[in-house]
Amino acid sequence: MGFQEISQELSMVQKNGIIGFFYIDDIVFAYKKDQKDEIDQVIKLLQKTIIIKKVGELKWFLGLHVVCNQTKQTIWPSQKAYITKIYNKFTTKPTSRLSTMPMDIAELPPFSDKKKVCDIFKILYQQKVGSFLFVAITIRPDIAFAVSRLSQFNQRPGKIYHEIADQVFYYFLGMQDYYICYGGETQDISSFVYASDALFADNLLDRKSF
Repeated sequence: MGFQEISQELSMVQKNGIIGFFYIDDIVFAYKKDQKDEIDQVIKLLQKTIIIKKVGELKWFLGLHVVCNQTKQTIWPSQKAYITKIYNKFTTKPTSRLSTMPMDIAELPPFSDKKKVCDIFKILYQQKVGSFLFVAITIRPDIAFAVSRLSQFNQRPGKIYHEIADQVFYYFLGMQDYYICYGGETQDISSFVYASDALFADNLLDRKSF
């Protein structure tokens, strides 16, 4: 059909500004209004080979809630439902504990207890951190550093690390209505406040820099 693969994402193809994304048997096409006839032709060609059910405008995809505003040409992806699901799975603590930071700046020492960590306890921690990682690599890069630090203790997670990981949940609850907005009118960069810093050999355990 003339589509070309996108080398960085092998499950995506593009043609004349049309972007197609495939995940097993789920397909999403992004296109401009004046390209609808072209998309209809693509779907007709696909229907000659496979059975296709059209479900209309994109709202949910692989657990991701997508809010589109065609007038403003913006897209707001949200994983609020997934975050609520993993919160209910991994913690029974009250939702009133909110945080504006995913992790404190205090050093995370290795688990010093020589006793063997319970396998169930370890697996639970790994599942919790793995759930965070999925969110981090999809739409919430603001927790990426916290997930990276928590992942260092996957093999010997003491009780304190579960409590530290729970702060990510409290951060999600406090910031659950914050999304990255894609598209829209060009904004003046001066309206953003941003900062970057590096710490040289600040980790007391291995003297690695961040």
